[in-house]
Order: sequence, then C-alpha cells, then structure tokens
Amino acid sequence: MQPMTRKEVAEALELVANSDVCQENQILGAILLIASSQLKSADSELTTLRGMVDEVLSVASESKGVVGFHLNGAVASWEELFEWMQ
Repeated sequence: MQPMTRKEVAEALELVANSDVCQENQILGAILLIASSQLKSADSELTTLRGMVDEVLSVASESKGVVGFHLNGAVASWEELFEWMQ
C-alpha cells in the first residue's frame, strides 16, 4: 500500500470537513484512517530495508570485500567500505 500524498490527505480531510453531517468523530476517524495507511506503508518499507541490510551483511560475512572498488584490482575490505559509507 502506497502512502497517501499530501494532496490526497488534504482532499480526504476536505471531503469530510465539507460533509453536511460532519462531526468531530468523523474528522478524527478520517485522520486515524490516514495515519493507519501511512504507518502500514512505512512498516512495509522498513521490512524491505531490513531484508536488504540482512542480505548485505550476509554477503559481507561470507567474503573478504569487493574487488574493483579501487579500480585497480585490489580487494576493498568490507570494513573499509563501511567506513567509506559513513
């Protein structure tokens, strides 16, 4: 599920606010629904990122580094690469 854009959030809140039967509960409900959508999307992205980090760490633990990083055939150690990324 993709997070709602700012424009979509504003449009959803405007629809609720312009409703003839708009009540405070409806506005709060709409805000909670939007927040829930955003949290689900963020959780999904976090899960994906954790998986990617796990894969990189797995490769790093099973090898000595990356050949070709220095463009001279030397092996760049993972420690060197992690320091370079910071």
